[in-house]
Amino acid sequence: MGRAGRNDVMHINIGELIHQYGYSAIFLIFLFETIGIPLPVGTTLMIAGVAWSRGTLSFAPLLLFSVLANMMGATIAYFIGRHLGQSVILRFGKYVGLTSEKYEAAQSKFEKYGIPLILISKFVIGIRVFVPYLAGINRMSFKMFTLYNAISACIWVSAEILSGRYLGLAWVRYHWIFSKYTVAVSVTIVLVLVCLYFMKKGKKKRALKKTES
Repeated sequence: MGRAGRNDVMHINIGELIHQYGYSAIFLIFLFETIGIPLPVGTTLMIAGVAWSRGTLSFAPLLLFSVLANMMGATIAYFIGRHLGQSVILRFGKYVGLTSEKYEAAQSKFEKYGIPLILISKFVIGIRVFVPYLAGINRMSFKMFTLYNAISACIWVSAEILSGRYLGLAWVRYHWIFSKYTVAVSVTIVLVLVCLYFMKKGKKKRALKKTES
């Protein structure tokens, strides 16, 4: 079965779960995915957004259940990382896709970027599951981690739900293309903003020199 066929089946299954169990299904999918079980939370949110547009779900409970589940799962992952450490995570992580190679790559990014990584990690499929564990392993302040994780979760959940509502099922089916290039797009945007900042700063310096002369 090709990519499209597998995605169609996945969408139908998620749609049926949401139809039958509503917010409870969304809560459990988020909770388990945050711990490390590979579940399609992005697709779940966008299908939920479509359901919202049809009047079967509401935005406020969607946001509340999704963010709370993510925070609960992240808290569990944080304390597993803090108290059990890297060796235990690598030993059992392979069963949910947490390989040593992925761990090393994520650890390198966490050491370098820390809080910015927490803020953008929700949008990056290959990283977001690792971040709560890494925060615990690196003994980041729990209050700080919880604060920035909550901010990131609120932004991510809102963006995905709104995408589902206003862009519809076409976005649900093809959003993986955007997700694949999220890092490249984010880096490009940051570089453009940095360039504009320094250009503006240089322009002000030149104007100041002219007035002084």
